[in-house]
Amino acid sequence: MIDKLRDYGLRGDVFFAVGVIAILMLLFVPIPATVLDVLIILNISFALLILLLTFYSERPLDFSTLPSVLLLATLFRLGLNIASTRLILTDGNAGKVISAVGSYVVAGNYVIGLVIFFILVVVQFLVVTNGAQRVAEVTARFTLDSMPGKQMSIDADLNMGIIDEKQAQERRAYIEKEANFYGAMDGATKFVKGDAIASIIIILINIIGGLAIGVAQAGLPWQQALHIYTLQTVGDGIVTQIPSLIIAVGTGIIITRAATQGNLADQLFGQIVTHPFTLTLVAVVISSAAFLPGLPSLTLILVGITFALFGYFAHKKKQLKLIEKTFREFENTKKTSTQESLLQVAFSSQIWPQILAEETEIQRQFSRFKSEFESKYGLFLPELLLKAESVLKADEYSIRLSNIEFASGVLHPDKMMVIDPQNKLDKKMGLAAVEPAYGLNALWVDADKAKDIKQGGMTVVEPISVLMTHITEFVKSHSAEFVTRQFVDQLVAEQREINEVLVSEVIPTQLAIADVQQIFTHLVQEKVCLHNANHIFEVLADKARHEKDVQLLTEFVRQRLRNQLTSLLLDNDRTLNIISIAPLLERALLNGAANVITKGLQISPTDLDSLVKQAVLFVEKAISLGAEPVLLVNPTIRRPLWQLLNRTVPLLHVISVNEVPHHIKLNSLGVIQAYNQQVA
Repeated sequence: MIDKLRDYGLRGDVFFAVGVIAILMLLFVPIPATVLDVLIILNISFALLILLLTFYSERPLDFSTLPSVLLLATLFRLGLNIASTRLILTDGNAGKVISAVGSYVVAGNYVIGLVIFFILVVVQFLVVTNGAQRVAEVTARFTLDSMPGKQMSIDADLNMGIIDEKQAQERRAYIEKEANFYGAMDGATKFVKGDAIASIIIILINIIGGLAIGVAQAGLPWQQALHIYTLQTVGDGIVTQIPSLIIAVGTGIIITRAATQGNLADQLFGQIVTHPFTLTLVAVVISSAAFLPGLPSLTLILVGITFALFGYFAHKKKQLKLIEKTFREFENTKKTSTQESLLQVAFSSQIWPQILAEETEIQRQFSRFKSEFESKYGLFLPELLLKAESVLKADEYSIRLSNIEFASGVLHPDKMMVIDPQNKLDKKMGLAAVEPAYGLNALWVDADKAKDIKQGGMTVVEPISVLMTHITEFVKSHSAEFVTRQFVDQLVAEQREINEVLVSEVIPTQLAIADVQQIFTHLVQEKVCLHNANHIFEVLADKARHEKDVQLLTEFVRQRLRNQLTSLLLDNDRTLNIISIAPLLERALLNGAANVITKGLQISPTDLDSLVKQAVLFVEKAISLGAEPVLLVNPTIRRPLWQLLNRTVPLLHVISVNEVPHHIKLNSLGVIQAYNQQVA
């Protein structure tokens, strides 16, 4: 219809402008009673339309024109009041609609009409409008106060790559639109409040004016004049006040829905269905009241039965939703459990309901970690699958890769974990435990006890945080497991699009895809970022012509990425704090094998124990100084020495002298001595 009007040169903005001008004309131009009837019916229809729009708007901002609509609606009602007042005072008759309300709705009794009118005004002015105005003021203030935080959150998501620039612009525009909307609603609610006050003043003026005209000009007895003009005035007041009340209710609904999204009716019934027991309880209370003397027993029983039926159907619907959800989870688990590279966490059936209730939060936290991890290391992680398994012991969970268990732990969702590395707490306060990520002594305690313990200065951790820390630390320590053939194929394909000649020179001419996968695995094991894949292929293209050993090739790649490696290990003064090995010990390590990179180090148990103990002490020293612990060694023994120390000293970075750029400043934290030198 609108498109057809446009074809004839008629636009919506023209109709809108003409409508506003027509409303203004009502203030000055007399209109017939028939036209007034049409306008009053349109006013009621317009009010109902606004109310229904507030019901079916998914979000408050879907009806962002409401502040302007309230102004126009107030102006329209004011025009109708003036037009009806003019007809009442001139003819004593303001049309069939107002006369019908005066004679039928209030039974021709203007006293009853006045009572109904003032009740409507009180409900609108003191209850609905006042509440809506207060909510609008608070919402506008908090919306403006929260804008900087929302902007920072958008910037953070953009920087982490969770959203792109277009999505960031859309979110910023939405925040600005939201602030403008609630600011405008704060002022627009005063239109509604002022309209209620104006209605009282207008009805008093009409009664006084009508009485004066009827007695002084028409010569009517004052009783007859009071009846005629007051009845018409009351009918006019009620007819205009009802749409005003409807719009006020709609305004209150749209403002109080600030924190919700979706259809109001669906949300309301959905939340009622969630708690069917409340409906049953209401049915019992109402039905019990039927036994009280003097009350309508049949009516109370019928109402009670109605609520009981609602409760029954709500309970059935809740059970059906639970069955559907369980079935979907089973299908998803069945569909994805065969994927080899899938990261899974299985829970015992005893704690699965609590985990299921927190699944959204767990997935949200893992998604944030996944984005940060992929941004930092250039390695893509699989999705996290949560599932229940009856074979697990009570309160136990299992972390798996490719359906193989790699780690496990115990979780008590109804308790809090207190980290107690020095065993200060009495074991009787809770259940003894070990923090799964770092192996610290801990205690599971009830939530009320945890508050007192936390005030005493000890670290208290929520169960979901314990679980997520274990999962994230597991992923970090097993990151090489995610360097799958599929990932390498994808990365190689991306590099082919960037530099096809370079990649073709390496694969399959010099190396197989399996060799490249091993090199990437070695790099990821030592937390080397794969973003600079182009540099990696340049090294492989140059070195793989003469050397096929993947460990030696990995060392060549590390030397090419030396700036990237050392940049992550510098302190605030751009200094590399290093631990070195005494020449005597280094020579012993070098002489331990003909080719230590491929055969491993040959070292006595005594020297190994001494090496590990000294390394641990220096690592603790570096951490206490706020520095990254770095062991600087000969290139030949770097990789096997890292393999030797990684299990016992995982925080120690082992780099070779060839991996340190010449411009880097070095600061020695100490020297690891040979065992016989220590004894001497």
